[in-house]
Amino acid sequence: MARNNTSNLSIISADVGPFYSLADFQENYKRISGIYLVYRKNLQDQKLRLIYIGQAQDLSERVNSSHEHYNDWLTWAYGEESNLYFSAILINDPTDILRCEAALIYKFKPQINTSGIDSFIYDDTVIIFRGKDVCGKKIIYCS
Repeated sequence: MARNNTSNLSIISADVGPFYSLADFQENYKRISGIYLVYRKNLQDQKLRLIYIGQAQDLSERVNSSHEHYNDWLTWAYGEESNLYFSAILINDPTDILRCEAALIYKFKPQINTSGIDSFIYDDTVIIFRGKDVCGKKIIYCS
């Protein structure tokens, strides 16, 4: 359960990158740390749906076909890697990466994430995004 102490409010400013295929994501995020977001394209309406959130010190090394959830990603993407899209959230302060990841998982509850979907262990947190939306949200508040 989240703490409700507004005196410990943390504001995280984050840059959200564009959507990429797996190969393009790996090429564009070499030796860069942050949060990665995995989406699948819905075949009925062609919209992207967030299915997984993770974090890494080197995004290009972590997000690949040997990821422990890669087969889960494929299952949700109708078995086709071409239905998978990836984006990254670049955060200036590396200490905010875990808090941001936890806040995003708690807020959006992606289908493949299993931990952190029912609780948020940090103090109140506001994330302000610049760039692309994350599931149509510009500001996330978790308490």
